[in-house]
Amino acid sequence: PIIATLGTMFGITAIVVTITGGVSIGPLPDSFTGFANITIGFVPIVMIYALAIAFIVHVALEYTDWGTRIRSIGGNREAAARV
Repeated sequence: PIIATLGTMFGITAIVVTITGGVSIGPLPDSFTGFANITIGFVPIVMIYALAIAFIVHVALEYTDWGTRIRSIGGNREAAARV
């Protein structure tokens, strides 16, 4: 898995450098970067969104047929079919 991940990273990096000509795209507008600075109390809103997404993914994987099928994919077809 680590080889595939590194290979994908290098491939995407090569595509991005080719498209942009190696030049940084920026600076980003304040409306885009200011989003990360919003807090509710002392908790950054980005963390709230991350927790909400993690909860939704957990519920989808744990309590739906789709989630069961996703987790059942593996090298043993018979064991996956029994789940």
